[in-house]
Amino acid sequence: PDAVSGSGSVRSRALRQARNFVIQADASDWWCMVCAEWLRHAIREGKQGRVVLLVHDSATLLVPEEEVRWALETFRLALRRVSEGLKLVVPISGDYKIKKSLGDDPIEEGELIP
Repeated sequence: PDAVSGSGSVRSRALRQARNFVIQADASDWWCMVCAEWLRHAIREGKQGRVVLLVHDSATLLVPEEEVRWALETFRLALRRVSEGLKLVVPISGDYKIKKSLGDDPIEEGELIP
């Protein structure tokens, strides 16, 4: 109802929220697809790392220390595969943080570019 409000500011806010909803929903779906792609490879290759949490457009993976480099590279490849599969004009990218445990400060941070 706010999208047809007589108040310009109320109408503007409602339309902005409507556009943002589509963007956030798509980002969430893309991350789910990327995580599913990554998990298929982890299982196929006998890796122990797993996706433990997905919230909106972020993912938390729990990965043994010896699998961290593999996990990052495979996640990068999953980003590329999903971007190409969806024929996205702008590929999906993201940031990563490596931590010893969930509550710790990052020991490494970077950007995942497919």
